[in-house]
Amino acid sequence: MSTSLGLLKKANLLAQTRGLAFCEFIEKYNISAIAKFSLIDNYFYITNSYNFDIQSIMASKSSLDFWNGIAAIKNTLYSFTHKEKSITSLLQFFSFKLKDSIEKIQIVRENESIYMICNSNFDQKDISHLITVNDNLPKVTCNLDKISKNSFINKIHINLEKCIDNYLSNQNLNSQIKNIFTNSIDNEISNQLYFNFSNNNFFCKNSKLDFSLALNSLQDLDERIIKQHLFNNFNQVIENTSNIIIEFLGKSENYSDLANFLKVE
Repeated sequence: MSTSLGLLKKANLLAQTRGLAFCEFIEKYNISAIAKFSLIDNYFYITNSYNFDIQSIMASKSSLDFWNGIAAIKNTLYSFTHKEKSITSLLQFFSFKLKDSIEKIQIVRENESIYMICNSNFDQKDISHLITVNDNLPKVTCNLDKISKNSFINKIHINLEKCIDNYLSNQNLNSQIKNIFTNSIDNEISNQLYFNFSNNNFFCKNSKLDFSLALNSLQDLDERIIKQHLFNNFNQVIENTSNIIIEFLGKSENYSDLANFLKVE
């Protein structure tokens, strides 16, 4: 085999191994809610999720013995439903607010990860796509097709570091567990922002719990309305949003300004 063909084969295998980004997987399979549990120091914790609130994320610490009893065989789809009265032991992972909305849970376990898929109809044949999902956000692009000549594009900076730090600091956690939950909540909020604002708008993650949003509208929207809309979104994850920073940085006047704001390469 030539060197070039060998490198091409290796690149193709690497691409297959990387699989879909977490949000891309959710879109592709129309998942309502999902959590990835990762094994850390002999316990499982939610490390990435979509449509889980902060109380549910913090309730995720669970033992190997528990999951060995629930999903012993790897790469197998397990289903639990209210109708069959098999779901009870899994409801401990949901906050009081979310618990009543959970009708069906599907579980897939691999080596050191467990995926919990809620209220969806995932199929056994698609497990190979699930176990190659990566935790990265989809790459930021500036698709000019989204922008009309009459568009108003508000540049908004969002930071939740103080909000989340204050909340977790009141939970009597050691530094390692606090860091695990900070990263998990960061992923949940990143996924929420992606789905709520990447369709006709532009969104990027600057760093942990720090984001840039370019809101694209045919109307010059009132900043108070935008801010309330954002707070309503964050309220789905954390109830106390008082320390969230939302800054309006003017409007993008051209593509170069927008690309620079979103750090598009």
